[in-house]
Amino acid sequence: MMEEILVKSVEFKKKPKEDKVIKFLEDQEKTQLVNQNSIKSKKNVLHAVKETEKAYQQNREISHVPHIGLILRIAGTRQIKDAIKKVKVKDKNAVFICFNSNPEETWEQFKNEFSFKETEIPKSSETEIKEQTEEASTFWIE
Repeated sequence: MMEEILVKSVEFKKKPKEDKVIKFLEDQEKTQLVNQNSIKSKKNVLHAVKETEKAYQQNREISHVPHIGLILRIAGTRQIKDAIKKVKVKDKNAVFICFNSNPEETWEQFKNEFSFKETEIPKSSETEIKEQTEEASTFWIE
């Protein structure tokens, strides 16, 4: 069953501590926080989530956990280490992605845990959006 997908762009008041982000994500099912520059559009995120969910339903995912499968798709790589390097939050701008059974509740927990303002995902060219969509769909083919 496809869960609801929540995608929010945020600008932290100051870059969050990595261990605090990791702890929050470990406690949340199907939730990810990625570098805003790794996202070309909300459409790309939605596509990557749907591809991840579909892969799990068909038992063809290369990761054992959905939120890792998601960052592999966003980064367009099969290597977890490379994906983390590419999507890791590097500054104050990030994208919150949640596709669990209650993303609004997870978002509320995130808002209580971190200090930020909501922003828009920066606009990308149609070519960049198309390329990221293709990477999310074909990254696992060698």
